[in-house]
Amino acid sequence: MEGEGTKRAWGKAALASVLLMAWTVCPVFSLSLDRDAGCLELCWEQFWIGVDGIEATAALARNPAALSYRTAMLRLAAGSGNPAAVAALLRAGAPPNVRSEMNRNQHLLHEAARHNGEVGSVLLKGGAFPNPPGAWTPLHEAVRWGRVDAVAELLNAGANPEAYTLSGETPADLAERLGSDESALRLYREEDAVMPPPCGEPCKDDILALLGTPRPSPTPCGSLCEPEFWRSADRKQMQMAVEEGPAPPNWKAPGGSALHVAMKAGAGPSAVEFLLDHGADPNGRVWSTGETALHYAVSENSRCLIPTIRLLLAHGADPNIPDEDGWTPLERAKWKSARWFDSGCGVAVQLMEKAKPRRAALSR
Repeated sequence: MEGEGTKRAWGKAALASVLLMAWTVCPVFSLSLDRDAGCLELCWEQFWIGVDGIEATAALARNPAALSYRTAMLRLAAGSGNPAAVAALLRAGAPPNVRSEMNRNQHLLHEAARHNGEVGSVLLKGGAFPNPPGAWTPLHEAVRWGRVDAVAELLNAGANPEAYTLSGETPADLAERLGSDESALRLYREEDAVMPPPCGEPCKDDILALLGTPRPSPTPCGSLCEPEFWRSADRKQMQMAVEEGPAPPNWKAPGGSALHVAMKAGAGPSAVEFLLDHGADPNGRVWSTGETALHYAVSENSRCLIPTIRLLLAHGADPNIPDEDGWTPLERAKWKSARWFDSGCGVAVQLMEKAKPRRAALSR
């Protein structure tokens, strides 16, 4: 009898679980169906091919539920090469700095630089960042495909002609190499048969006229950019490395700077202070992630490095610069303080909220 009672109790518990799940899931499921029903017309790429701005605006007005899918629809409109539809979606509140569906390390502006200069122009006017975080910029992409119109548009919007890839190439370096490298041109023709191939020497001349002459790649910073150096070096060794190496403005490491390398290697406050006193930029960003030294200082496992944070803030570090994922050092410290109940990160939040950076946050 006792066994049967136990079975009945388990059966009731299982039934209650199933009913609770149904009660929880079914409304969400029906809601998703309702939303999808409102997006049926607009969530197909075919709709955005050839539709003009007036028709797109009217369709959005007829389907208010579809506005929840503005980001997806912007990808479809941009992918179809329709600048009028892209403009209509931006007016409806679609975010211009959307990541590419095909390559999450790139943005729609990269695709536009490769495929359609008019779409790129609309995105830039709608607020797309000409220099989004990442080593490979839209300007590099335009140069890679010989899109002279896109190069001019991006430069006019403020794209950085001196941005370096992880291999140390500026857009001008890339134009010089691809304009004379027939094997590279053949490779790009094979990669995307739909795209017109880069035009080699003619485009190279036009692009270099816009960009200026190629500048030398960043000067390697020797031992200052070696993680092992920062794990053991004392102040005397740091001073010797500076005297033997390049000037501080040229402390460029692959993807960042000597300060980033030192922070990532776990260097203490004395090393950070040494670099800052010798001209290291406290707001410099890692090209691939958009992180600053202050991001690193609040990302040390579950701790916040308070002495280092104080130093960085005293030298003008900005706690409101976002990384590639949109997180600022201040937001990250707040999250860690709430998530881990870390009093150190609570102190970091207070310090950053009171800080007055010496320069405004960099645009993303």
